[in-house]
Amino acid sequence: FAARTSTGASRTVWALVAASLALDVVGDIWWVLLDLRGDTPYVSPADALYLLAYPLLAMALWIIARHRADEDGPRSMVDGLVCAVGLGLLAWQVVLVQSGTIDSANGVFHHLVLGSYPMLDLLLLGALAGVLLASAAAGPVMRWFALYVVTFVVADVMYVVASGTDDSLVLWADVGYSLAYLFAGLTVLAPGASRIGERPAHPPGTGRWRFALLAMAVVAPALTAAVVVGTGADFNVGVLVATTSVLAILVAWRVAVTVSAEREARTASELAQAELDHLARHDPLTGLPNRLALLDRLDHRRGEVAVLFVDLDRFKQVNDTAGHAFGDEVLREAAARLAASLRPSDVAHRLGGDEFVVVADEITDGTDAVALADRLVDAVTEPFRSGSVEWYLGASVGVALAAPPEDPTTAPLDAERLLRMADTAMFHAKRDPHRSVQMFDAAMQEDLEVRHDLEIEIRRGLEVGEFEPAFQPIVHLADGTVAGFEALARWRRPGEGLRPAAEFVDVAEQAGLLPSIDDVVLRRALEFVVRWNDRHRDRTPAYVTVNASATELTSTQLLPRLRSALAAAGADPSLVVLELTEGALVRAPELAAERLAEVHDLGLRVALDDFGTGFSSLSHLLRFPVDILKIDRSFVQELSGGAGPHSVAAATCRLAETLGLTVVAEGVETAEQADALRALGVDLVQGYLYSPPLDVTVALGLVRTSPVGGVPTPGR
Repeated sequence: FAARTSTGASRTVWALVAASLALDVVGDIWWVLLDLRGDTPYVSPADALYLLAYPLLAMALWIIARHRADEDGPRSMVDGLVCAVGLGLLAWQVVLVQSGTIDSANGVFHHLVLGSYPMLDLLLLGALAGVLLASAAAGPVMRWFALYVVTFVVADVMYVVASGTDDSLVLWADVGYSLAYLFAGLTVLAPGASRIGERPAHPPGTGRWRFALLAMAVVAPALTAAVVVGTGADFNVGVLVATTSVLAILVAWRVAVTVSAEREARTASELAQAELDHLARHDPLTGLPNRLALLDRLDHRRGEVAVLFVDLDRFKQVNDTAGHAFGDEVLREAAARLAASLRPSDVAHRLGGDEFVVVADEITDGTDAVALADRLVDAVTEPFRSGSVEWYLGASVGVALAAPPEDPTTAPLDAERLLRMADTAMFHAKRDPHRSVQMFDAAMQEDLEVRHDLEIEIRRGLEVGEFEPAFQPIVHLADGTVAGFEALARWRRPGEGLRPAAEFVDVAEQAGLLPSIDDVVLRRALEFVVRWNDRHRDRTPAYVTVNASATELTSTQLLPRLRSALAAAGADPSLVVLELTEGALVRAPELAAERLAEVHDLGLRVALDDFGTGFSSLSHLLRFPVDILKIDRSFVQELSGGAGPHSVAAATCRLAETLGLTVVAEGVETAEQADALRALGVDLVQGYLYSPPLDVTVALGLVRTSPVGGVPTPGR
């Protein structure tokens, strides 16, 4: 029944157990029939059936161990076999020889049959030991199964001893066989019987029992010899030699398997560690060594070295237009092209994004380094293809040379500084429209040191509160009344006055300090607009514009920071404008659109600064929630030449009118420009013609200004 209701290995196990029991039953019936006829030979055909039942049961145990412990199953069974062989020698001596049973046998055949029973019993016990060694927890079904096997073996031993010396034990042997069959039935009825051949939830450990059993098996020959010597009994040297030889072979094989398994595990561990090291030091997209590998190579360099910092040009346009999947393909192909352009001793690394760094050893001449850089530029200048569309990128390369670390004539350069030198040279190359390769020189070194010192000063200035906003009024062109203010970051250094943002914002952004500065400006700007509107309740409320960088726009902290500042100042969100450039929008368009929608939901308006320069497109105005367009000062300056209705400023005004957007013209410096803007219908302007950025105390009193070259007219 169990075989028919189980599947897989469990079905095979129960089929073998059923066959084994069937042979026992048929053998019993045969023997009983012989007994009823009064013919009970010492060895009968029933013994053949009995002896065939043992291997079937042992096979069932082997399958259980194999499937419950996978690879450890066969090893566990061999361990059980070692136990059986080792303890079998002792059993032969004690059960058969010492009891006189073996002497009662008549001839070799009888000896063989009588000796087979205890040997097969030990085989079963060894197989059972293997199963238990291969199981973390026996469970009900295996406990009943173990009782079945052990009880059957004990009954066998009692019967063998009884046949040689004490007939009274035969009855107790029959009781043992009856209990064994009962336990076999209870095994089938136990929970989990249909899953006896399945792997348990908790795999086994090595366990102390395994070592204890193996130790007993190994010392069994010595223990047998001790019994023989102590009792003076007969002893079969052939059995001792054969058993000890088999035991030695099994133990040697088991040790070899264990050593081999440990070696395989060690090799697998080493390979896994090597793979982890490779993944930790290589870029997963391009397969090139990463920043960690680069810094390690530079720190352990020997001799002269050239570091070439490669930045792809116009790569962002590819990502935004063709998608990130094609962008990844471009990066992989660019990496392959760069690697193919190098000498065997050179190594290309990917820092991230579209930035690569090549380390070239044994280059001492700037000419050779520039020649290598030119090859790299040529490699990525070839078009990249997406279907029928070709993309032309190009690259900017900064080159820095370093003398050997042990050179006493030069100051040692660590990896970070050497990389920063090449990065600085690359930025100079990117700013120069006529040059794609730039060597790091003394002037850049000086600039690098100045920027480093400036970064330290900025950090100190933030700590002591030297940053503050200045407020440039945005006025109505018709009458000069204040409509709002743009908050501009300023650095008030003791003894130096206010320093404009252009002198520190680039360094602050690279050092990651710009968000802290913008946070100061934001909070003080909101406090200012609340105070200005409280002071001038008889006038239309003024708004304040605060700038946001591309980094801030993509940051998850932008919205929490705005909410916190609005709550702290008690400012009306409708009187706050978040101003950003188109460059900030195109860095991460999807995220920018989502973030600006959240800004709108918060109640703020959005102004697009420097419209018409660099990235301008109608799609930006349609895609992003923009309320205000700011005409860049460069297009305002064109109005001085009389361009008027045919100017970019005029086109921008018409576009804004079509889309229902407010226009603000910035950088108004002359009356001629103001007149031209008035003719175009522009209402809001800002610039030095009306007022420069003002200190907070002056700005608080300002309600109107006249185009008099920057002299504000204080209000009441």
